[in-house]
Amino acid sequence: MLLAAPARAAEATKASGSSEASPAVFETFTKVVRVVEPAVLGIRARTGVSVELSKSFARVGESSGAAEAVWNVVRATVSAPLTVARSFLGATLDSLNGSDEGRNLGSGFVIDSEGHVLTALHTIRGVDSLEAVLGSGRVASLRVIGTDPDIDLALLGLPKDVAKDKRLRVIQLGDSDALAVGQWLVTVGCPAGEARTATVGLVSGLGKDLGLGPFDEYIQTDSAVRAGSSGGPVFDERGKVVGIASTAATAQSNPKGPSAGYAIPIDAAKAVLRSLEKGEAPTRGSIGAQLIRISVERRVEYKLAVTNGALITAVELDGPSARAGLGPGDVIVAVGERQVFRPRDVMLALRDVLAGQPAKLSVDRHGARLEVEVTPTPNPSGNAS
Repeated sequence: MLLAAPARAAEATKASGSSEASPAVFETFTKVVRVVEPAVLGIRARTGVSVELSKSFARVGESSGAAEAVWNVVRATVSAPLTVARSFLGATLDSLNGSDEGRNLGSGFVIDSEGHVLTALHTIRGVDSLEAVLGSGRVASLRVIGTDPDIDLALLGLPKDVAKDKRLRVIQLGDSDALAVGQWLVTVGCPAGEARTATVGLVSGLGKDLGLGPFDEYIQTDSAVRAGSSGGPVFDERGKVVGIASTAATAQSNPKGPSAGYAIPIDAAKAVLRSLEKGEAPTRGSIGAQLIRISVERRVEYKLAVTNGALITAVELDGPSARAGLGPGDVIVAVGERQVFRPRDVMLALRDVLAGQPAKLSVDRHGARLEVEVTPTPNPSGNAS
């Protein structure tokens, strides 16, 4: 296990004024990594040979464990000659075989005793058959249960007997909304084969919109995400997952090379887990209102009493906002506990509210504060307004 910290993070610790601060911080993270490491796994594509054999053995009955036992023996038998051959033929053999074996597409982590695994969707996109490499060295099949392209999330499943393996651990999900700039984080992943690595850094930014999706709200850390670690967990100092590492976000933000790491907030994943477990695509809702920023001209036109918020200029006939009694000139200033400063804040707050679930809105109407409940309706476009 490699536990590395960027220079900026080390300097920040030293600047805290305590000579013992740095050892204490890294001792804490060493303990965290030791505890959570068995829950982190590598994700890779199966070889063409692997796919056909695993399909055959699956008929034996995966839940009994017999199929996987036979499969691991056969896999070990065929992997050795393939590995030797590849050392001589290199890329030529790979192009003929279509093999990605030995190179992790990304990482993932176990979130419950049922063997559910979270990862970033971009790491597995376009791959038909997957397998996991556990910390114990055990190799097991992975099936895709559900995906959420809006937030780049995928929920995978391990075989039942693998999920019961006592060497596995389940990772606790934390609260990404509680993060603050300057807080310590550690990212754990499997950049190659079975090896686990960990990098430590500070939260350097929150709510980053990188233009990758309609609900971008990335956590930025000064600990770069290594290739192959994408989809792996990002922990706080208590050992709880607060984010999912994303190399796609890193590449988008730093096309000339990684200078920072990015992670999907875990709260976004928690909100859609039930849908994903059922194999359903999360259906986000619309409140049926046209929202714009508050400008000087609009303040005068609508005689507004506030300077921040999302101004409603039109509502759909018999839509959710209209049924809640909202109309042009009303300003949404909060969704639930989340303050609203601009229209995008409403969309991000409603990201975690699926269609049919009620949402509480705080609205300013010419200086009077109203509390209303709106139930979003399905909106295939993904736009929450």
